[in-house]
Amino acid sequence: MSTRATYQIADQIAGTHTFYIHYDGYPEGAAEYFWNMMHAENRGGGMPSQFLRANELAELTQGHDAHVDTEYRYTVDHTGFLKAQKRTGWDGDRFTVPTARWETFFTGHVCEFINQYGDFDKFAPVPLHGGVFWTTRPQLEAKIAKAQAALDNYKAKFPQYVGNIASMQSSLNALRAALDAFPA
Repeated sequence: MSTRATYQIADQIAGTHTFYIHYDGYPEGAAEYFWNMMHAENRGGGMPSQFLRANELAELTQGHDAHVDTEYRYTVDHTGFLKAQKRTGWDGDRFTVPTARWETFFTGHVCEFINQYGDFDKFAPVPLHGGVFWTTRPQLEAKIAKAQAALDNYKAKFPQYVGNIASMQSSLNALRAALDAFPA
């Protein structure tokens, strides 16, 4: 469906970038685009790069106001806080309605938005290493499997480096504790 939207996403290092997608800009469609971003295999370049790589229809644009025909706009700051807005006051001729304005219909973490509007594995905030990160249970399980494999491999190659092994084991234990604390 041609529901146009812009997605402005900030990163502390990469800066702020805005993307335009011509289709599926309604909340359920946007949730899928954000889901893709949060599951991008290549995590380099921060959220803006992840969004662009994970969504083949996304194109760079100058800003939210670069496309006068958008019905939705989504703004994500560098912490993952999202403000979602819908244009109201439009009729069939979107260019002449003087009462058109943007109304906010959601504020919160982008993962909360995905949970609310998407039909995917649910995200949850997980405490880890003195901070909090948002993840799904399958993502966390995959991270644990990868950490276990890395630890096993390191132990086999470098059994003499007990400090490094202990550090890797500690990280793995923290991941397992996060999984145990993951909401049902």
